[in-house]
Amino acid sequence: MTHKFSKSTHTCHDTLPALINVTISIGHKNIGPVNINWNKGHTCIIGPNGAGKSTLLRYLNVEIPNNLGAYYGETYRSFLSQQNIIHWALRVQDVLNISHKTSHEHMHKIIDQMQIRPWLSMRTDHLSDGQRLKVRLARTFISDAHWYLLDEPTASLDPPEETRIFRYLHQHAQSKPIVTITHALHCAINHSDNIIGIDAQGCVTSCAPDHPNLAHWLSELYQQPVCVFSQQNQRYISW
Repeated sequence: MTHKFSKSTHTCHDTLPALINVTISIGHKNIGPVNINWNKGHTCIIGPNGAGKSTLLRYLNVEIPNNLGAYYGETYRSFLSQQNIIHWALRVQDVLNISHKTSHEHMHKIIDQMQIRPWLSMRTDHLSDGQRLKVRLARTFISDAHWYLLDEPTASLDPPEETRIFRYLHQHAQSKPIVTITHALHCAINHSDNIIGIDAQGCVTSCAPDHPNLAHWLSELYQQPVCVFSQQNQRYISW
């Protein structure tokens, strides 16, 4: 597997880099060209399986030369991968304390926002997949980064909790940009500021969640009819 990345522009270290005519090549497949000027707020990346969503997110994580907790100037990012594994058989409290230089007050604020306080004394290998995912999410936000890259952060959660987390991401992203890969389209169209789509051929487009042609855009993206309708101030999708 080979990866070939073209250049992007990065003029401000507290934002994600603008991607100008970026093409990501994986074997015989190209993703792009990508032309995205990242804005503050919550951006969701959607598309069919295998389209290249995780590859684009990994590109963003590699493009700027710092990683989880590593500083670049006075800013850093936090990356949540799709792999829902915590390798340490430690208590949740100990996992949250590892490698984070943050205030006690901030850490406990995130613990309460993620609703994981009852598990603090439990070992992570005794938690369910959904519980471990919430611990990993808490650890990601305890880092207090300047922006966040999240790969399917709600994949193991039940629908009510998935919606709650997306509301949290949307609110949090108004001060610190968040880019989220998701298959939860109902959450993406209700709790994001911009949606980026990658189709099966690797073509990258974008659409505002409140755009009047959203249904047509989704239909083109997934190559099947999509209906978007509103009820009680919420948008819903029907296939």
